[in-house]
Amino acid sequence: MNYLHGFALTLLGGVSVGFSTWSLKWARIWKFENYWLFNCVVSLTILPFCLAYLLLPHLGNVYASLSAREVLKPFFFGFLWGLALLGAGVCMHKLGFAISGAVINGTGTAVGTVAPLLLLHRAMIFKINGLLIVAGTMIVLAGVALCGWSGYHREEEAKR
Repeated sequence: MNYLHGFALTLLGGVSVGFSTWSLKWARIWKFENYWLFNCVVSLTILPFCLAYLLLPHLGNVYASLSAREVLKPFFFGFLWGLALLGAGVCMHKLGFAISGAVINGTGTAVGTVAPLLLLHRAMIFKINGLLIVAGTMIVLAGVALCGWSGYHREEEAKR
């Protein structure tokens, strides 16, 4: 995969995360918990299976060729992902979207960037590419802090 493909996938992921709670503006008649459950069922269960069925012509054969461990492992990680989403939903409900969005997305990006570097490419950390990745991650974390700080002040002003 070349840099353009990587950039395009990163951009698509960022746009997806940016729009992930946008539909909440039109769900004012539902309680937050009901909307969150509906959003999770659609986006994490129904949509992925529909896309897999449409894009993979022999999906049944693929699943049939897998061992029990290979099938159960994604369900285990999906369960952990569900717990993380539950925590994110509680954070958004209690802290507000600005603060929790900045903290959750920014720290998730930072950890998702640094963890593979530390776990898979430890020798690369002190090379120029590794230092650039660490510097970029520090910039992301500074942005998280600024977004969280500004979100906090915005929500404090809205309470008045």
